[in-house]
Amino acid sequence: MADQTLANQLGLTVAQVFFKRKTLGIAASQVREGWLKWTPEVIAQLGSASDAEIGARLGIHQGAIASARQRFGIDAFEAQRRWTPEEVALLGTMTDAEVAKKLNRGKAAVRWARQQRKIPGIPCNLGIGDEWAELEREYSTSDVSVVALAEKYGVCCTSVLKRAKRLGWMRPSLVTTA
Repeated sequence: MADQTLANQLGLTVAQVFFKRKTLGIAASQVREGWLKWTPEVIAQLGSASDAEIGARLGIHQGAIASARQRFGIDAFEAQRRWTPEEVALLGTMTDAEVAKKLNRGKAAVRWARQQRKIPGIPCNLGIGDEWAELEREYSTSDVSVVALAEKYGVCCTSVLKRAKRLGWMRPSLVTTA
């Protein structure tokens, strides 16, 4: 009987059964219940997703997947896309938000990639100039979201919120009439 089966029947861990069997000098069973045969179809799955995901799919521990993957010389799955030279060339040429939208990546990922390469960022409120007055009017008189206003005027939300706080702009929903 396999250690796993005996452990389940006795309510023990596999390690407890293994060590007791070793202490008593009992040889391990040749029955390999629950072991996976590494067929070409199974091997083809290695490296196509995370070890944990493949392990869950096949019903075995992710450590066994990692070990087999290494034994077969298969690289680990990369969940994050690598930055292509063309993508890196865009960093610092426009705001992180614009680069993120263009490349279909998160703003935080773009900022991190730019900072890791020591590429200076572009302030997100360049070029708005006199339009701040119009943005303030909309901010103070409409219920349009800050995100929508920021996108409309080509600035980041943080710039709008910081300016609103600094200059005391009030949202219409927050203004109370007595």
